Amino acid sequence: MNILICEDHDITIDGINDNLKRSGIEYRLTGVNCGKDAKSHLSNNDCQLLILDISLSHKEGNHTRKEDGIEILKNIKSRWPELKVLMMSMHDENYMVRASFDNGAQGYLFKANASKELKTAIETVMKGQKYLSPDLQQKYERFCARHQGSLFDTLTKTEKNRAIQLVNDITQKEIAVMVHRSESTIRNQQASIFNKLGVNSIQELKEYLKFFKHF
Repeated sequence: MNILICEDHDITIDGINDNLKRSGIEYRLTGVNCGKDAKSHLSNNDCQLLILDISLSHKEGNHTRKEDGIEILKNIKSRWPELKVLMMSMHDENYMVRASFDNGAQGYLFKANASKELKTAIETVMKGQKYLSPDLQQKYERFCARHQGSLFDTLTKTEKNRAIQLVNDITQKEIAVMVHRSESTIRNQQASIFNKLGVNSIQELKEYLKFFKHF
């Protein structure tokens, strides 16, 4: 089996390779560090499985470029729809899991569990079945049961504005100055937004609004 891994840390690629050597899976592994190189490899080589990091960054000259693994996934699946894709991430946010599956990934592997789950994840995905790290399974199922659609419209007009400000990385202190309110008022508004949408952090709020195309 020809496996391509798109991951921005070479030490992780080496770790995956070592894990595969012990797994008994017959494979040939190629590692790349960015979406462009992944697409170039797929254009010129036969590949059965792509292991794709959900968040990538790499050097371009003097600059560091960040890439969204979900966007890479969308692009690749549009060109190679039959390719099996196993997403791999250090993030356990439900929105990332859902976005991965909704955009064609067959599996989502939590990096912290990669050493013990990689073989099972690959075998499951290659059988045409979906794989999700067991540590995330129950949490994700509860999330799917709660969120059949966006709850953004349950927010007040003020909360909607505040949510957009927060995901644009404007701090509570800066918002308080902008809208002539106390920081405690902004904190209470943020808490209300989190409670209504079922998120626990600004990052999860970003993923929620992005997933439902509010941001």
